[in-house]
Amino acid sequence: MSVSQNENNDEYLFDPEAFQAGQAFSERRRMPRAAYERTATLMTGGLEGAEFIVYTRDVSSGGTGFVSPVDLSDVENATLKLASPDGRVCHVKCTIKRAREIGEGWVEGYVEFDEPTSVFSTKRINAANPQKGMPVFAGA
Repeated sequence: MSVSQNENNDEYLFDPEAFQAGQAFSERRRMPRAAYERTATLMTGGLEGAEFIVYTRDVSSGGTGFVSPVDLSDVENATLKLASPDGRVCHVKCTIKRAREIGEGWVEGYVEFDEPTSVFSTKRINAANPQKGMPVFAGA
């Protein structure tokens, strides 16, 4: 097993050295994220740039995990167009921190918001969508 989930849906990575030292998993995330599965648009190069569909997995005020059928590993700066829990469409400037192929034509990644965006705080997301343990995309 390489990844585990705890009751807060926080991701942990298996670390063999930590396991031998009596600590099986180490925290990978800097801040907790809430499950938030939405279709979003990642826009690059301003208004005349390209647009790509991404599917968010989880979100925090600092960023969101996503999957996409498009390889975005060459993209750095972009704007994410994503609906907030109250239905407003937000345009959030962001930086793609990770984009890697996960198989069968899908890419998994993470975008970090250039500035904290409180509308996507875990507290607000969980209050608007109290379901626990929402499924995430398999293999991601």
